[in-house]
Amino acid sequence: MRLNARRKRSLESSNASLDRLNKQQIIDETRRSNETPEQHRSRLDKQKVYATTGRNNETDEQHRARLEQQQMIDTTRRNNETAEQHRARLDQQQVIDIARRDNETAEEHRSQLDQQQVIDSIRRDNETTEERTARIRSISRGRAKRVMEARNNPPTKIWPAAIPQKVKEQCL
Repeated sequence: MRLNARRKRSLESSNASLDRLNKQQIIDETRRSNETPEQHRSRLDKQKVYATTGRNNETDEQHRARLEQQQMIDTTRRNNETAEQHRARLDQQQVIDIARRDNETAEEHRSQLDQQQVIDSIRRDNETTEERTARIRSISRGRAKRVMEARNNPPTKIWPAAIPQKVKEQCL
């Protein structure tokens, strides 16, 4: 009897907590939809400072754990999205990338490429033999696929040899 009463109170408490969270989410969404662009920018700046401060104080192990957790969350989110959501996400990312590229200077672009080369170099240095083998196999498969496509679909500017006049006259 007591156990059932405890379970009932616990369940009621859980339901009350969920109700509070749902109400808070609705309130937050309403606030965000009513905020001015300046308030929006200010809120995002505060969030960025808060997140940056937290990341600056974390150890390498905490950093690695946070990134792994975020990767798992992102992977799960991508795996659960519908085809329409997937297309919308890719379209949105493409718009963001184009806008970023349009706004960056040549020096920023060069800097970004240099950073990516360093990251790729470090990643290759730290990869295991299995990962290296898989990467090389993937590259080889891509090359083989492109070669086969080139063979099966020759460029349109390659024309067959002209039909000799004698053959034309004989056929007509």
